[in-house]
Amino acid sequence: LELTSLHEKLTRFNSFTDWISQLIRRRRLWTADDFVVSAAEGARLSLASGTTLVGDITSSGVGWKATMGHNLRRAVFEEVLALAPDQAGRAMLQLSPLFEQAAPNALLVHGISPHAPYSVSAELYTRAAELSRKRRMLLATHLAETRAEVEFLEEGTGEFRDFLADEGVLPNAWKPPKLSPGQFLDSLGVLGPLCLLIHCNYLDRESILRIEKARS
Repeated sequence: LELTSLHEKLTRFNSFTDWISQLIRRRRLWTADDFVVSAAEGARLSLASGTTLVGDITSSGVGWKATMGHNLRRAVFEEVLALAPDQAGRAMLQLSPLFEQAAPNALLVHGISPHAPYSVSAELYTRAAELSRKRRMLLATHLAETRAEVEFLEEGTGEFRDFLADEGVLPNAWKPPKLSPGQFLDSLGVLGPLCLLIHCNYLDRESILRIEKARS
């Protein structure tokens, strides 16, 4: 919802990572109020279209506040990102105040969203999954969205490596797990009944079987 104000603003891009770069640059210019206004407008448009339940991922930390006052059922997933293993603890510490500030609300459910295998370390995924199980809280993550993601995890090459290196967030000692996206999450204990997988465009058969087993 908080990206509503970017509607029709990102229409020309050469690749998936080019689109991400443009998105990041635009969001860096926003204030907290900009995020609130955008998310509130997204909630209004959702209700206007007949949508009464949303699962919303927020990176701004104001997602649940922005939709207060709207008669919209929502699961708000607080996003965490950190590819460097030593940043996992700090990323998780930032979540506690967000959950503690929220007053009980019959229309609101909190969740956590480690962003994607190309932006979240094994350590951060593991800690996010532990928190999900401890709080009985939903966990949502992007998975196997592009072929480039598969290449990055299996070979450590391709546009994601270049993009992350250019952004200065690829750790010097980073090495690919040499697993497909689904196999990678399964190896970390992330898959399960509380885990929501977004996209899944390029899952291999082995990953599909592991996801089915984890949900049984």
